[in-house]
Amino acid sequence: MQLPPLPESVRAGRHLVEVLLADWGAGELSDLAALLASELLTNAATHAGTAIDLQVILSATEPVTEARRLEIRVTDQLPGPLLLDIERVGLEVVLHHPDLDAEGGRGLAMVSSLAVAWGVDHLETGKTVWFVLQG
Repeated sequence: MQLPPLPESVRAGRHLVEVLLADWGAGELSDLAALLASELLTNAATHAGTAIDLQVILSATEPVTEARRLEIRVTDQLPGPLLLDIERVGLEVVLHHPDLDAEGGRGLAMVSSLAVAWGVDHLETGKTVWFVLQG
């Protein structure tokens, strides 16, 4: 789903995640997935200011079980560092020693704590921030 860099896009993206997971019978992942997707969408809309691409991918992890892997990917078209503050002080500092007086800046720490895996893929035309949940 392609979204404009507007606050309303966060709500639209969160709604898409909730609807898709309900349709796919993976409602148990919905609340956490929507929360973490909101964080990534907010970062993209606020800091990149470009069109945002949201991908929601649900797949089985093992054919023998019903375990499923959910990957959510948020791509913007702003090449360069993830966020200027993170580039300046370092990702580990931001994740493990957040500024407790700041009004924001805890979203990636939350993604890091609650997702099974997460990361950033730098592209020539922007970057993709993604996370994985298991259910």
